[in-house]
Amino acid sequence: MMFCGKNRVFLMTLTLAAGMSVSTVCTQLQAQKNESFKITATTIAKILGDESIKSHEGRDFQILRATKKVKNAKGTLKFYLQGALHGDETLGADFVAWFAKRLEGSVTNDITSTEGYSVQIDMLTIANPDGYERRSRTNARGINLNRNFSVLWGMTREFPGVSPASEKETVAIQKLMAKESYLAAVDVHGYTNWVVAPSDLRYSDKSSKYSQRQKLMYEDWFQSLNRLVAGVQNYELKTASALGDGGAFEDWAYWANGTFAFCLELSHRERVTKEEDLFPKYEKKIASMFDEAIRIYQKKNLWVWQ
Repeated sequence: MMFCGKNRVFLMTLTLAAGMSVSTVCTQLQAQKNESFKITATTIAKILGDESIKSHEGRDFQILRATKKVKNAKGTLKFYLQGALHGDETLGADFVAWFAKRLEGSVTNDITSTEGYSVQIDMLTIANPDGYERRSRTNARGINLNRNFSVLWGMTREFPGVSPASEKETVAIQKLMAKESYLAAVDVHGYTNWVVAPSDLRYSDKSSKYSQRQKLMYEDWFQSLNRLVAGVQNYELKTASALGDGGAFEDWAYWANGTFAFCLELSHRERVTKEEDLFPKYEKKIASMFDEAIRIYQKKNLWVWQ
């Protein structure tokens, strides 16, 4: 007779109650345990059902979607990564593509708090396809997309656009985020030793615009990012408002869209330094922050599942 390791007592009880053989129960449990991520390629336009969603020069926003389905799931946890919002920061695009490749066919990706839930991770490898094509920080219209989101827009004069979300790229990202209601998101940039947290707007003159839920959870999220920084040598925690950079992705994602967000700056222009391969280190840090997002939601009893 076959048993599944430490589960033998539990399985014997299940077998007697359900009239199933132990081998059948083992097979079912193993299938669920080993469910792996599957990667599909799509675009923001296809996800939204609107083929007009393209960059200013008509390029698609390519999404790699990793999904892991669990039978009888409690719900679906959704996460989001994007790279190359500044088109000249090409290593960010490389990292997001690498992250997707690591997920493909894998059973786990170091996010440890997802047991019992299906998982979806959407990865926009190149958020600024026109700028990426010409290796430009800005988009085709000369706008810094990471100054074009609506929260604190206009604080900076670094080409923020004529109005909040004036750019097609910004609109595409905002529509995707609103539709998918991601639990957590990371915007990958380079190249400096920073993690950029959402700005603290709990006591600003515009605080009434933002949900009480986000205000309650802000301190937990900020301290989680502070712990992340403490675990990475020579990194500092910043906020866009302290840097004078209004209109940043992480501020809009957190305060306007209700997503635990942050900006991760890659420290070097090359993936491999003399000391290490940077990508696995960043992968683990991102996974740990996704776990933190789950923990904070559980703590606040504010779960909302799609």
